[in-house]
Formats: sequence, C-alpha cells, structure tokens
Amino acid sequence: MIELFFVLNIVCSLSGIYFLLNYIIHQKEKNSDKKIQKKHEALVNSTKQLFDNLSYLQSYKDNIDKNLIVTKTDLDGNITFANKNFYKITGYTEDEVIGKKHNIIKHPDNKSSMFVKLWATITAKKTWHGSLQNMKKDGTGYWIDTTISPILDKDENIVEYIAIRHDITRLIRQQAELTKMLYTDKLTGLQNRNALFYELKIKKKISLILINIDNFSQINDLYGDKFGDNVLIKFSALLKKNIPTERDCKIFRLNGDEFVLLTTTMEETEVFKSAQEFIKNIDSHPLSIGDEEILLSITIGISYEKNSLLLSTANMALKVARRDAKSIVVYNDAFSLNKEYENNIKWIKIIKKAIKDDRIVMFFQPIVNSEDYSIFKYETLIRLIDKDGQVISPFFFLEIAKKAKLYKELTKIVIKKSFEAFKENNYIFSVNLTIDDILDKEINKYIYDLLQEYNIAHRVTFEIVESEVINDFEKVEQFITKVKALGCKIAIDDFGTGYSNFVYLMRLQADFIKIDGSIIKEVVNDKKSALITSSIVAFAQEMNIQTIGEFVESKEVAEKAKALSVNKLQGYYFDQPLARLK
Repeated sequence: MIELFFVLNIVCSLSGIYFLLNYIIHQKEKNSDKKIQKKHEALVNSTKQLFDNLSYLQSYKDNIDKNLIVTKTDLDGNITFANKNFYKITGYTEDEVIGKKHNIIKHPDNKSSMFVKLWATITAKKTWHGSLQNMKKDGTGYWIDTTISPILDKDENIVEYIAIRHDITRLIRQQAELTKMLYTDKLTGLQNRNALFYELKIKKKISLILINIDNFSQINDLYGDKFGDNVLIKFSALLKKNIPTERDCKIFRLNGDEFVLLTTTMEETEVFKSAQEFIKNIDSHPLSIGDEEILLSITIGISYEKNSLLLSTANMALKVARRDAKSIVVYNDAFSLNKEYENNIKWIKIIKKAIKDDRIVMFFQPIVNSEDYSIFKYETLIRLIDKDGQVISPFFFLEIAKKAKLYKELTKIVIKKSFEAFKENNYIFSVNLTIDDILDKEINKYIYDLLQEYNIAHRVTFEIVESEVINDFEKVEQFITKVKALGCKIAIDDFGTGYSNFVYLMRLQADFIKIDGSIIKEVVNDKKSALITSSIVAFAQEMNIQTIGEFVESKEVAEKAKALSVNKLQGYYFDQPLARLK
C-alpha cells in the first residue's frame, strides 16, 4: 500500500522495455520467428497482468485513504509520509507536517506515561495498539484506535515506523451520551444509583450521607404523584445549592425520596456538621410548588465504613435514626457486628462441608436466538445443595467465600464441572469469570490445562463481569488473547451498569455483550431503557459484537427486545436454570 509509487516506477520502466521489444519484433516481422512471437505474447500478457495488479493496488490505496489514517515516521519520530485521509481529518497540509513530530497533533489530555510505554514497545520491535485522543489544526479533538508497528530491514534492524489509525470519534461521543443516560436520574437530573455504585468502586476513603425525606408518601397521597415529583425536583435543587462543591462532594438520587451525598475530602466531624447544616437549611426553606408551600423535614444516616459496606451501613444508621426519632445517626459496629460474625461463621462451615461432600453443582440456563427462540447455548451457574437437599443461590455464599479464601476452590469446581457436563455433547456454553480469576496465575494455568485436555475450546465462552474495575489490563488482554487463540469467545456480562466503554470493549476483544437485566426488564414500560438498549445494540452492530438480553421474564419483554434487534435472549420466560441439560 505505502510502496505503491515504487511499483508505479517499475511498471513504467517495464512499459518502456515492452514498447522497445515490440519495435524490434516488428522490424523482424519478415523473418517471422515463432520463438520471438511467443516471447512477444508472453511479454504482452505479463505487462497486462502487471497493469491489472497496479489497478488493484490503486483501488486498495483509494479505500485505505478513504477509511484509515496512515503515517510513517523515521527513527526519531519525524513524519516522513501521511496519506490523504490524515490531511483531510487534521486540517494540516503536507508542508506543515512532513519532517515534524507527532506532537503537532498530540492532545493535552493524553497521559505522558502512555507515550513512554508506546515507545518502549515499538523500539523493542513489537506492535503497539491502543486508543488515544489527537487534536486537529483548529484545536478540535478527535479519537483514534491506533496500531503502530516497526518496519525491519533484512538484518532485523528498525528502519522506520508505520501507524495505522481508525477514527472512532463518533463511537466515543455516542458512548458519552449513553453513559449520561445510564448515570443520570431522569426526574431530577442528579446522578443516579448506577453512578453511585461506580463512585463506590473507584474512589477511596469515602464518607456517605444517606438522606430521606420524612413522610414523603403522605405528600404523594395528599397532592398526587405529579406534585410529589415537583417536590423532589425542588428538593434536589436545594440540596445542590447547599453542598460544598469545593470539597469534592457529589449528590445522587437513589430512588423515591432517598438521596446520597458522597465526599472524599471531609473529616468525620465536618461530615456530621454538614449533615446538621442540611437539616437546618431544609427546616428553614419551605418549597414553593404552585400555590402551595411545603416545609419538609429529613432524616440522615451516616457511614464511614469501607466502600462495599457504605450504603448498607448508612441505611442501618437511617433505620436506627427513625426508630429512635433522631435526625442524624452515625453507623456503629454495635448495630450488626455480632450478627454478621455469626452469619459468616455459619456460611463458612456450610461452604466447606458442601465442597467436601461434592454438593457444589452446576445449573444450566438456556440462551436463545431472538428470531425463533431456538437454543443458542447454555450459561453454567453455580449452586450449593445444603444438607437438606435445598438449592442455595450464590447470592448467599459467594461473597463470604471470597472473604474466607474459599473462592478459588469454587472457581476450579465450576470450570471442571462445566467442562465435564459439555464434553459429550455439541452445545456451546458460557462460564463466568471474575477479573480476580483471570489475574490469578493458578486459575490461569488450570483453565489452559483443561482447555487442552478436553479439546472443547471452540464451544467455550468466558463471561467477564463488567461491574469490576480492571487494574491490570495488560494481563487480562494476555489471557484473552491466549484463550481466543485456542478458539474460545469472550462475553461482557451485565453491560450497562459498570465501567465499560467502547475502548474497553475493543481491548477485551468482546464477541458478546450481555445487556444488564435492570435495563432489559424495563424496555416495555420505560422509554429510557428502550433507548439505552437501542444505543447499545447500534454500537455492538458497528463493532460486529452480538448482544444478549438478560432477565427476559415475559412475552412482552421478549418481543420488545427482539424488535430492538437484540440478537440473543435469556431469562425465566424461556426457562429457569436447570439441574440437567435438555
């Protein structure tokens, strides 16, 4: 592609030779030598083929110029070549670019550490791939998916670098719109529950204030839901007005009349003082709704616990405040510590005994094709059978298994029993993995060994939970690349509630997106959920990724998801998790 002009020079030279030989042959026409005639025909055919190839090359180049951004640089990073699309997108001319470094299009938001890693990769004769933001001549930013490779000579020395980029700006912007919909409360414009859980995952040393409007249900009963909605809107505005924005404070609406304030910079005494100020301001500022004035009161629960317990412990504090008729209560371990310890000890014993007695089992839930509801594959799901034969959901024991260092053993059981269940049939199936599973060397090796032992990698899909932060992307990418090379596929589970963006999806080489059930189950009655689903499907189609709708529990939801072009469906409408394959 890049060497097209060199090919053109060669072709022109050959053309000259062709016409010269043709002239010589013509002069010797009277002698009519058959060998010369054959050579003449061969030369004509070769020249025609060469011109055909040149035409193909020109077509390839035209398509590349139209769809990709291509540059070459010397060993010092100076640009030596840029294709037409580069100039078209950036707004620069050839005179402004050739001989300059790529800093000319570098966006200030890119981290310098990324470029350090980039140069370390390509100078080591390896290919670097990633997504970054560049800047046009007019200062406008644009996003690109980039691959940079070193070009080596016959002695394996680097002679130059070639960069091939794909403009993904539209995807990134659409993703931003989708994220806004996912993380914004439709009524108040505040951040919503999804946004809160995201903050709880990524922030450290958080204090949480849970705010509840007292007797809000009575306002709805007395004045109606529309009036109640206006109260919530005005109350939200009052909250925003009274938070100390300079202290990294954020407000979220959970649902109904519950709101959360998060802060990472306040001391505990400051948090308590701020809560007192909230109550004082609410008490002294009646809300004007039409001709009515409503004076609200609030109750507050505060927690300084670790992030995974912040919301639940603040809720406990709120309940205690209501019970004791207090305005503010700060969570104390005495509320639930002894009960939690007793519960943990009980479940640890149950899990250990179930492992010993081989009572950790697999259930199988079908995933169907949306066009005809035929079974596409099965998802394997862990269950625990208690001593009385009752089936126990992982909701009750997985988190405790993690704390008790029993989770790795459960993961091995799930993988082994899943492979055993499908080794004698032709079904495609999915196995769930956490990021911790993928980063664990022992689990990694266990998976690779079993994939080779059972020889069923082409039927295995690993579902990665999307609501987890990936701190070591490189190792995760290595795992995915390795299992995909064996034939496995990758699905992103619970998509739409966690951390995915479309750069994330490309790096994880996703084959499937499982749209979270909290979105799918509302597509019939909630326009926002339908719009979010439609947006995710559009992204997936553009990236050649299949979509799976979870929590399909009715005919109406199934038909709506199908109408929104979701490829596969899963849920109790089709079948519950089964103890045996059909």
